[in-house]
Amino acid sequence: MKEVYEFLKENHTFYLATVDGDEPQVRPFGVVAIIEGKLYIQTANTKKVYQQMIKNPKIAICTVGKEGRWLRISATVVEDDRLEIRQQFLDANPILKDMYAADDGKCTVFYLKDATCTFYSFTSDPEVHKF
Repeated sequence: MKEVYEFLKENHTFYLATVDGDEPQVRPFGVVAIIEGKLYIQTANTKKVYQQMIKNPKIAICTVGKEGRWLRISATVVEDDRLEIRQQFLDANPILKDMYAADDGKCTVFYLKDATCTFYSFTSDPEVHKF
């Protein structure tokens, strides 16, 4: 999990895919954290992505590194509504503190469950991590 986390942090922007009805939706994300041994992402409960993840918690994430290596993740997201976890996430990602507060009623965090994370490149075999 640590290698996946570091790759996501190092490459700043990753793309999160959800489903809206029968239409795929993709948008850029940029913040993650490891809390209690789980990989977390964050959004606001006022956004369509939140509603999509609540309705269908299966997501995909993709990002590419500077050296041409890329990462694909498929997982199920689980909302964690504990205030202390939202605060830990914001503490780990201070860039969000101007937009969110742990107790603002809109900040939400999800952890990845049953994640299959595969690193790919043109020069080596895929490397799979599961958590």
